[in-house]
Amino acid sequence: MQLTLFRICLFLGAFLGLGGCSPVVESRSEPRIQSLEWRIDKGGRDTLADAQKASDWQPMPQLKAWGFGAETVWVRMNLRAADKGDEESWLVSVRPNFLDYLTLYDPASNLVLRSGRAVPPSADELASIFFTFEIPALQHERTIFLQLRSISSRLVDIEVLPQAQTNKKNLYQGWLIGFLGAVAWVLALSAFGQWFMAREKVMLAFAAKQTFATLWVFFNFGFGRVVFGPSLPQGFLTVLTSAISIWTIFTLFWFFSILLEEYKPSGASYRVYRFIISLLPPFPALLYLLPGSLIMFTANIVILILIFLLLTVATTIRSNQPNLLIPRAALIVYLLIYSIPLCVPTLMHIGLIEARPTLFYGLLTHVVLDGFVMFALLQFRARAMREQQYQIAMDLQRSQQEAHEKQRHLKEQGQLFGLLAHQMKTPLSTLSMLMEVGPLKPDLMKRTIKDINSTIDRCVQTGQLAEEGLRAEPELVDAVALSRNYVALCRFPDRVDWTASIETCVFSTDPQMLAIVMGNLLDNACKFAAPESRIILKLNSAIQDGKAGWRWEFTNQVRPGDFLDAGRLFEKYYRSASARRVAGSGLGLFLVKGLIVLLQGTINYSRQDDRVTFSLWLPEKLGRS
Repeated sequence: MQLTLFRICLFLGAFLGLGGCSPVVESRSEPRIQSLEWRIDKGGRDTLADAQKASDWQPMPQLKAWGFGAETVWVRMNLRAADKGDEESWLVSVRPNFLDYLTLYDPASNLVLRSGRAVPPSADELASIFFTFEIPALQHERTIFLQLRSISSRLVDIEVLPQAQTNKKNLYQGWLIGFLGAVAWVLALSAFGQWFMAREKVMLAFAAKQTFATLWVFFNFGFGRVVFGPSLPQGFLTVLTSAISIWTIFTLFWFFSILLEEYKPSGASYRVYRFIISLLPPFPALLYLLPGSLIMFTANIVILILIFLLLTVATTIRSNQPNLLIPRAALIVYLLIYSIPLCVPTLMHIGLIEARPTLFYGLLTHVVLDGFVMFALLQFRARAMREQQYQIAMDLQRSQQEAHEKQRHLKEQGQLFGLLAHQMKTPLSTLSMLMEVGPLKPDLMKRTIKDINSTIDRCVQTGQLAEEGLRAEPELVDAVALSRNYVALCRFPDRVDWTASIETCVFSTDPQMLAIVMGNLLDNACKFAAPESRIILKLNSAIQDGKAGWRWEFTNQVRPGDFLDAGRLFEKYYRSASARRVAGSGLGLFLVKGLIVLLQGTINYSRQDDRVTFSLWLPEKLGRS
């Protein structure tokens, strides 16, 4: 199972890595921008006139990142002339959706337009999650300026297209982002549902992680501004979105810390990792005390540090730990691949690597794909946990059964020893008395010694039967001769009326077991028969359940008032009240019943007036067990 999970994790992880960098199709048809330039206003006090006079402009690609900072960024766009007859307005689209303050200056049209995450949207802006500025299409070239301030990463992607084309493109991208966000939310709800049923900490952490990742998509991609922007005070949405971003980081790495707990990590890296995570929840409060750009820059640095520590912890986990729900190798592969689409956009936001649209929008894809991958891994983990719990339950049940059997065995052992000690007293007392009062009688001594041996034999045979130490070994046996022999050996052979329907009866059975059964049943009839009454033993052929076989019937007259409970007759140690005056172990009929089962036969007890009958049937041929 671990190898299969490792392969699936590798495949999904590769898919996750590719998804994290998968490009979002960008339409670049008919660009209206001839050139782009940028400059930094460190003091943040420059006006449009100052920007027009400045000479420190630098060439700019369509997508540019300046990292975090409190300085104002100016962008100068040289637009080409509109085609003749082109009267459709142009839309200046500015992405991403987490830029706080945007001001567009179009001197040629005498327009000053404002937008941004911190600015409540106008009625026209509510139609799109993106920042758009409508400007007229002029028949001559002109220069427009964009002023940018943001506490988040100053990442800018600018595009100028006809209004209809821009609206169509924004609509498609908005639906795509909304769909991915909805999928992320479904994963979060599914995780909460599973946590509610299982109440497992890892699933709760995953549900929290996926919930904040979904909120991050909702607010950072403009949906929060469209839904809540008109009713919120200026700047509040910026603080809220920044706080959600930090809590998203916290829940992400908290989830991994919970996941790592079952691997029993140790060392300084893990302690530092947990300490840094513990500092993140109150971190958003610093947005009211320190510059927001500094807080967000620090949060992104923390991401890189935590990724490094996470990988360090994962690679130092002991590989010989038993019963891991997710194999260590699969976890390391997942974390290595997971880190790529998380590190690269972070480095881009900080400004350490070149900005690309695929890196930013790929992060959105990564949020959804990661949810699927980790959800799948957690399903494997849950199944492994169920199997582990089932095995533990089975082991516990087996241990309880073994303990119960041991306790029962000890109890029966105690009963057996007590019974043996009690039953040995009677014949030994008889011998002692005979030795004291007169000359010894050989027949009586033999009978007394035979009773002692019989009690010991029954105890031993019962123990073998309980331990499944007896196995039937079929041989050809003459039942008539065996029955005649045991009649001669019983207590009162002269009181037994023995008849058989045939002279010989050779059939296949275990002779030792049959001898024990015959001996116990004859001894039982002799001991409990009324004084001087006759004991009847019959042997006849009989068919039972379509099988040929032989039936013995042992019949004797009982004393008045003797009563046997037919329901308990074959129980171990059972003796009726009237039987306790006669020496016995209470094991004879129990042993008979067990041996007859091994001989594949049946035994029945019946009573009519003062006579009782034990009917024994055995098949003509004993099959191998």
